[in-house]
Amino acid sequence: MHNILENLMHCENAKEAWDTVEVVYAGDDKLKKVILQALRRQYKLLEMTDIEPMSQYFGWLINLTNQMRRNGETVTNLI
Repeated sequence: MHNILENLMHCENAKEAWDTVEVVYAGDDKLKKVILQALRRQYKLLEMTDIEPMSQYFGWLINLTNQMRRNGETVTNLI
């Protein structure tokens, strides 16, 4: 995150900033597939413990879902 902000500080206009963000977050298709595979595995293994607050569990669930969406996964139903 810190590197992205440093790169954006040097942009002179919105187009340049957008292009920088696009390059950083676009990624390679093969890399996205590997990331999605790892995220799907984490999703399947995610379990709530007895001492864990429900809000923390749902926070992790939302975080995983958002990461999957950022990498091209279509998430339609969580329940």
